[in-house]
Amino acid sequence: MDIKKLRILKKAAECKSLTETATHFSITQGGVSHIIKDIETELGFSLLERGKKGVKLSSSGEIIMPYITRIIDDEDALFNKSHELKNLDSGVISVGAFTSVATHYLPRIIKEFNEKYPNIHFKLLNGDYGDINSWIKNKEIDVAFVSLPTSENIKTIPLFEDELFAILPKDHILSKKKELDVNDIVKEDFITLLKSSNHDFRRVVDETGLKINIRFTLKDDYAVIAMVKQGLGVSIMPGLLLKGNLDDIVVKHLKKRVYRTIALALVADENNTLVNTFSDFVRSFFALNKDI
Repeated sequence: MDIKKLRILKKAAECKSLTETATHFSITQGGVSHIIKDIETELGFSLLERGKKGVKLSSSGEIIMPYITRIIDDEDALFNKSHELKNLDSGVISVGAFTSVATHYLPRIIKEFNEKYPNIHFKLLNGDYGDINSWIKNKEIDVAFVSLPTSENIKTIPLFEDELFAILPKDHILSKKKELDVNDIVKEDFITLLKSSNHDFRRVVDETGLKINIRFTLKDDYAVIAMVKQGLGVSIMPGLLLKGNLDDIVVKHLKKRVYRTIALALVADENNTLVNTFSDFVRSFFALNKDI
């Protein structure tokens, strides 16, 4: 059945006038009558009753109209979704990210994404792992950069591996060693992040069963590095966080290499076109820029 004809029938039922319907679709009144007759013939019963004041749905028309409306609405939804996919004309996407990703990758990702989709706006939330887990749990964001595994049962897309390093003050006695064992590190005055944000480090030391000599506990990653620079202790930090922050510290590989897996967590509805488009873009970004 021709949906264009159904639209004409629906309009006639709404405005109760064949003349107004004809004007709306730029056809003759006779053309409207002929189209409605065609539909009635195809269905096998009358849909409109004609009177002095215009037209109205017959009893059969009242029953069948919701189905016609659904067909028209589905075609509109299909057209709109196709248009969104082609153009992404507008929208806002909220992104949660921890400091290292927000500093080193997110600005370039947003810049390149907006070159392709200039009318998309971003709401950016920057915090530690604990903050991000809270935003995910409360659905305050659409997507989030996370370190696997996550505490929430949501879809994640692994992006890249980030090695963890020991960092020391420049004049520290352990700085002479080529590589460091975790056993050496945990005996020193240790500077760490809050428990909610240090599960990368915890994975390193939990396997040893050793007690850590924690001297300072902070919330901010870069504050940890600043404390190490002042000779107040040692720490274990992701390599991404150390980019551009190597002055006055010594960075050492751990003898047993340890990595964190950075992933994109999809929080919003899986049918969200904008979120799916952005997640595909992020995945391609890291696939094409493995060395950045």
